[in-house]
Parts: sequence; structure tokens; C-alpha cells
Amino acid sequence: MTTQVCEFVAYGETESAPLCVCSLASAQVWQGAEHDETRYWEVVEAIGQDLLFRFDTQHHFFNTETGNFALFRSADATELVVAEVITAEESAALPWRGVRFSVNPDTRTLLPLRGWMCFFDATLTLPASLLPQAALYAVDKSAPWNAAVLDCRYDAAYEVTFRSDTLHMEGICFRQEAI
Repeated sequence: MTTQVCEFVAYGETESAPLCVCSLASAQVWQGAEHDETRYWEVVEAIGQDLLFRFDTQHHFFNTETGNFALFRSADATELVVAEVITAEESAALPWRGVRFSVNPDTRTLLPLRGWMCFFDATLTLPASLLPQAALYAVDKSAPWNAAVLDCRYDAAYEVTFRSDTLHMEGICFRQEAI
């Protein structure tokens, strides 16, 4: 089982922190590691080895170890992949024009993502002024590699992989299953 061809949307880097996936409203009140009373360290202590970790009903975390992530989306927007580049040869390049990821159907998790969702570095607290734009994604101007905001309509999540001779990526595919 594979995804549709998913085209590259955005590339980001974190401070080697897990990537938080939550509503834009929840992201704007998240307390990152720069605060005395932070929820970030609770996540780090609880996250374990899961690729997609549910911290509470509002916050999920993509367990990136390298601190990089790329977003890919199918042309009809029914699939969104957040992937970590695990290894890349010097000659490797991100597949800008699209790639099919192998899907592990045994990892299906019900996960409704609706409306403006934020994908961001969990060590940060985002400014309240970060608002969705009419474009596909909006990037926080203070740290352009740390946050992406997308309008989402997904019902489930699956673990996915991509391997070629020069590139290895692992991630999560959010999929629209309900009509």
C-alpha cells in the first residue's frame, strides 16, 4: 500500500525537539522550554519510542530525532505526510515534484485534524499573532524553519517510509477517509 504522489510543501528544522501537531489556537498558548512552567519537559519524559505520540486530546507529537521535517501533500489534499530525513547521500535531493510513500496499514490511528493546524517545534512558544493565510501554508516570520500552518481535514494517521538509493525518510501520513 502506498500514498498518492505527494508533492513537497515545506521543509523545517527544530531544535531537535519533537514536532508538535495541534490546532493553531492550541499552538498559540503552548508553553515551550523557554518558560519556567513548561509542558515541553512533560512531553520529553513521556514520549517513549512512538513515531506519533498523543500527549493529550489537543497535542500530538512527531518524534523526530534528527530535528528536520518535510511536509508533502497529495494534489487532491486527501493525504498529508510529515517526514523526517533519516539518511541522505551527498547526491540526494528532496523529491520536490512528488513521491509515493510506503504505508504501514497496521499502524492506523484515528486522528481527526480539522481546520487550521500548526506543525511546530515543541520547544517554542509561538506568538499569538501567527495567523493562517490564504496560501497553503503560513510560516512564522520570527523563526521561518520552525512552524507551518495548514488547513486540514484528516481522519486517520499511518506510519510511512520512503527509501531510494540515496534517501531514506520516515514519517506519518494524515489521510482523509470520511466523505
